[in-house]
Amino acid sequence: MKKVKLFESFINENSRKEAEKIADQITGHIQDMINNDEEIDGAYYLVKDYFEGDTRDPLFNMVVDLVDKWMKKNKI
Repeated sequence: MKKVKLFESFINENSRKEAEKIADQITGHIQDMINNDEEIDGAYYLVKDYFEGDTRDPLFNMVVDLVDKWMKKNKI
C-alpha cells in the first residue's frame, strides 16, 4: 500500500504543477485582456476556452479553481 500512496502523491503533485502552469497562462491572457479593455468572462468560461470545451479533462476543475481564486484576489 505504501507504494500506491507514493505513486498517488506523485501523480497529484504533477497534476497540481500542470494546473498551476495552465492557470498562469490563462491569468496572463486575462492581464492582456485588461490592458486592451476587453470584456472578461468568468473563470469557468476562460478555462473552458483554453481546454477547447473539453470539461472532462482531469485538470479542468483544478484550473478553474486556481483562476477563480486569482480573479477574486485581483478583484476581476
